[in-house]
Amino acid sequence: MTRLKELKEARMAGQEALACLDQGLEALESASSWGIFDILAGGFLSSYIKRGRIKKANLALQEMTKAVDSLRRELQDVQIDLPGQVADSWQDNFWDLWMDNIFTDFRVQGQIKDSIWQVRDFRAKLLELIEELDRQIQALSEEGEN
Repeated sequence: MTRLKELKEARMAGQEALACLDQGLEALESASSWGIFDILAGGFLSSYIKRGRIKKANLALQEMTKAVDSLRRELQDVQIDLPGQVADSWQDNFWDLWMDNIFTDFRVQGQIKDSIWQVRDFRAKLLELIEELDRQIQALSEEGEN
């Protein structure tokens, strides 16, 4: 397989990871908004909606992990730390939904905020990687024209 083709496949895998990451980030930001509402005036409904957004974010981040694994296979030497997921166990759901209290709300909000920062940091690294792939693709394409 030619280097140009390998770079293009790696770029495509990076774009797929970026799309999943953006979906996860959007869901995390929505969960954060619902988390603030839950702290200030919420109850069962706001906790339930927040938990739904957390599930959606975690699913998107799982898909992103698959896409990043594909990217790693394409590049073999990529060293990138993946963002963590927000805790979503049955215990977390129980404490957040059924024993709705300010302490749980603050803990969950902190986890959401930490995940948002991790995802944003990872997004910046992923964009840098895609830009580097674009530069290499461009350079090889120009060499081929000469």
